[in-house]
Amino acid sequence: MSFDIYVFQLLGSLADKNWILDALFIFFAKYAVYFLFLLAIFIGWRMDNWRKKIYFFLLSLTSLIVSRGIVVEILKYAFQRQRPADYFQLEEVIVHGSSFAFPSGHTAFLFALSFSFWFFNKKWAWTFAGLSLLVGLSRIVTGAHWPTDIIFAILIGAITPFVLEIFFFNKAKKEKSPSVNSTEGD
Repeated sequence: MSFDIYVFQLLGSLADKNWILDALFIFFAKYAVYFLFLLAIFIGWRMDNWRKKIYFFLLSLTSLIVSRGIVVEILKYAFQRQRPADYFQLEEVIVHGSSFAFPSGHTAFLFALSFSFWFFNKKWAWTFAGLSLLVGLSRIVTGAHWPTDIIFAILIGAITPFVLEIFFFNKAKKEKSPSVNSTEGD
């Protein structure tokens, strides 16, 4: 916990220094996830062919459901970790009600989306990952999460599309493609 407190205080020291910087932190912490999600839909829609589009949307949607909807929720319930704003009794910049901190759902969601692009366009994958990291850091600065909440959310979100690709989607592609040694029609 001392690592979390040290990094939280270090990043938190950036708050309340400049109103423009504060507005950027709040934007990235609270609203950027919606813009990135809409941008991903737009980029996916503009992909070359329908197979690619459908594959991208299925992989992305499944990754989002598994990482954010299942893994993160199980961990939040299991750990029930208090948010930094509550721990230090700070004024909440982003209201969360009674939800728990570990791991960050926003960050897991965005990194699952970012690395769903990996199989289609690595440039967009890295662009989304960079912007997603800004969201995660902003959620630390605003008191919504501890650094380890963000680190574990990055791991969950980044790994999920690869696991799904290896064990489900790639397997489905192999099963669907006709075999070279097929004996049909003999």
